[in-house]
Order: sequence, then structure tokens, then C-alpha cells
Amino acid sequence: MLSSVFGVAVLLAGVSISSAGEVSSFKEALAIIQDEKSTDWNRDQEAEQYLLKNQEVSLPDLMKIVRNKEDGWISCAYILEKSKEPAVVPLFIDLVRENFFMKEADGSRMKFGFASKNGCEMITNQYGAVLASLLGSIGDARAIPVLKEATKQGDPEVQKSAYGALYALGNISIDDIFMIAKDADSSLRIPDLLMGVINALHNSNPRRAVKLYDRVIRELPQESYEVASAHYWKIQCFQNLKEFDRALEQCEVVLKVVKFENLTKQIAGMRTEISQAARQGATGPPAIRPELK
Repeated sequence: MLSSVFGVAVLLAGVSISSAGEVSSFKEALAIIQDEKSTDWNRDQEAEQYLLKNQEVSLPDLMKIVRNKEDGWISCAYILEKSKEPAVVPLFIDLVRENFFMKEADGSRMKFGFASKNGCEMITNQYGAVLASLLGSIGDARAIPVLKEATKQGDPEVQKSAYGALYALGNISIDDIFMIAKDADSSLRIPDLLMGVINALHNSNPRRAVKLYDRVIRELPQESYEVASAHYWKIQCFQNLKEFDRALEQCEVVLKVVKFENLTKQIAGMRTEISQAARQGATGPPAIRPELK
């Protein structure tokens, strides 16, 4: 988020963050990326592309911003992930290692809970979690050791991101994630990670996705929302397979067994869409999506 200090600095530097015209300078692009209040997605993309096309100039500053957690560090981290710059992986590995958990001023692990000085509400370690996830996206096996360590030492959100990154790197399997989901502390939200992995198969391998959703329903009955979502998302898989009769049958299953209104209230519209697709011999993902949990 642009602080007032940064905003003044931008003005003093003569950098214009206008909503029109092409991004034409490094300073302008960086100012746009660091403006976390921006709602102009196209402008943000222009700035990102400018920085990626001018990496010789931009990468040192992007790395500095990420290292120092300055305004816009998340956007800068994602640009670095796309840059293919060899120095990014070692940087992210070091930063993840240094940020497994939230720290006190003396470097010790922050403790939360009744009678602790930090209170009961935990602070989310977004920094470590984002960088761990990006190591998975980059796909460099050099990250595996630090990610394994993160699954042991990290704050819950860092552990979850590390497991996801290890899966992306091929170091753990979907069967491993099922096992972890059964045993891990609920604060890690591994079932949510598992659902994300399966959801990615809707278009590329809907048959496999259906089988995995059935495993969620069968093996993780205590995870009520994930089980409900598994029933729901099977509808889209059957649509993608052009098995419209099964998609309509699954709509009935959702109405019978799912208790979450954000899922069930959409079934009427989905029935209509599926019936139309069946008549036309067409397919495609449902236009309606369940709201976020």
C-alpha cells in the first residue's frame, strides 16, 4: 500500500501514476506496482510487463523490495517468479528459511494464546507462505530441502504452502496429501489444499477428479465443507465429460446431503444450464460458482 511518505516521494520524483497512456519508465512501473490501493488491473499488468521486459534495470529493485517487505512486495515477488532469473531461487530459499515463523524482536518464535503477550489471535505469516508457494511455482528442485524443513518448523500457513509446493515439485503425491490431511492439525487447513489440487483437474482430467472427490467424501467425512464441495464440484466434472444425466443426478445428491446454502442455492440455475447443454450437445463449466468459504 502506498504510504503517505511513499506518495510524497513519488510526487517529488516527478513520477506520474496516471490511468491513461502506456507505462514508459521504470520509476512509473515500480510506482504502479507498489500502489497496493490500485484497482486498475490493466494498468497493473502493463507495469508488470514493462518490468519483465526491462529486467536488467528492474530486478535489483524488485529483489530489494521483497527482501525488505516494502509496499508491493507480493506483486514484486510474483514478477520475480515469472522472470526466470537464476538468482531468484536462492533469494526465496533464504527468505523462506529466515521466515518459517513469526518472530519476536530477539528472533525467538512468537507465541500466541491465553496469558501470552501477543494474545490469542495469531498473526498470519503471509510472507513465508507466499514465498514458499512461489518456490513450488518456479519448479526448481533446489527448494525441496527448505520446503521440507518448512513443513516441520513453519507457522500453519507456511506449512500448508510448503506442502503445496512440494506437491508441485513432484516430491509428494496426492496420496501423501490425503494422509497428511487425515493426521495434520486442523490449523494447517490441508483439506483445503487437497481440494485445490483436485479442482485443478476439472478440465484436464475430470474423470480422475471425480474419483478423487469420491475419496474426499469417503476418507475425510469430518471435513464437512470439503465433503460438501466435493459433491458440488462433481457436477462440473460430469458436465465436462458430457455426462449430463449424471450431472443432473449429482444436483439431486447435493440438495439431499449438502447443508451449505452458498452451494445449494445455485442448483436450480445449474439444472437449467445442464439441461440446455444436454439438448444442444454442448459442454462447458457452469457459469455459476460457489461463494468462497
